[in-house]
Amino acid sequence: MLDHTLDDLDRLRRDVEAGWGLPSASYTDRDWYARERAAIFDRSWYYIGMAQTVADPGDVMLGHAGLVPVVVTRDSQGALHAMANVCKHRGHPVCQKAGNHRVLSCPYHGWTYGLDGSLRGAPGSEEEAEFDKRDFGLTKLRLETWGPMIFVSPDPKAKPLAKHFPAFGEISSERNFNLDPEAYQYHRRYESTARVNWKIWYDNTLECFHCPHVHGASFNDAYAVEQGDYECLIEDRVVSYYFPPKPQKQANQLQVTWNKHMHLFPGFFVTQQDDIMLVHQMRVIDPETTYVFWDILAEKGADLSRVEGWCKIWEDTLIEDKIAVEAVHANVTTGVFTANRYMSAREPVPQNINRWTLDALARLKAESVA
Repeated sequence: MLDHTLDDLDRLRRDVEAGWGLPSASYTDRDWYARERAAIFDRSWYYIGMAQTVADPGDVMLGHAGLVPVVVTRDSQGALHAMANVCKHRGHPVCQKAGNHRVLSCPYHGWTYGLDGSLRGAPGSEEEAEFDKRDFGLTKLRLETWGPMIFVSPDPKAKPLAKHFPAFGEISSERNFNLDPEAYQYHRRYESTARVNWKIWYDNTLECFHCPHVHGASFNDAYAVEQGDYECLIEDRVVSYYFPPKPQKQANQLQVTWNKHMHLFPGFFVTQQDDIMLVHQMRVIDPETTYVFWDILAEKGADLSRVEGWCKIWEDTLIEDKIAVEAVHANVTTGVFTANRYMSAREPVPQNINRWTLDALARLKAESVA
């Protein structure tokens, strides 16, 4: 049953300003989740993969934009397309494997689509009166690129990426992110599914108050992560970090001279540093399940042994985070924990996550009564 406090957005805002988090019901209640999905996730932009993965005509990439399965194609003219990976016949995925394809052929009943999503063939349709193939093309989705990265939105009314995040372009320029598609080469992807509400995962992803405690043998061993060591910039729904290098204890440890992050609410971030670029996307499965993947790209000319060293650090970081957030979720959902009490000076980003969430819910509420 929906916690009545969700309807009292003013009270929730006052609690957030006083340093409190959202009530524990927000981590498990399906009504909370349904509103969050409608207000935030159904309207977001999602990183799907790198453009170099679909560089040639016929190349196909699979992913998700929120809960919508996505197929991204490059057609014979070199144009990129994003469509829902849902056959218009009976709903089966039309493509089940990335690679290079001449057409998209649904394995359930053989409906065939062009790489632009148009229906090419539908067995039995010649026997149907007034069946027009033009009426049954795959559902088109919004697609944009940012440097070498492909983003897709399930919302046909979504603002362009740069307008959705007005501070996005200025901060990426100020931080001097390298967006040259030729600068990095795709190396590998890590995937993880955690039993945790997305807000717990996202709080953890965007704050480094926990880094000295949780990541002592991974992230903390490479970067200066104590309070006051790093820079954090927060503007609207964009967060950017800059971590300086940490003096190394042993000569054989990895050295770093710079590390910069940019996060876009809710769930995308990109990191660039010596040797690698790391791209992260969070996807919410249900109120208590969160899936994430990290694409690691090697800087052109980087020593691959060093790249593998960084892969190990980030893989260990992901494992450490998963252990921590699943433990938090298990306790938060017991009923003895009412809400987070943030340390405002050290955890400003999680507080902003709650503000942005409440802002989105308020907009949804206003639309429903308009």
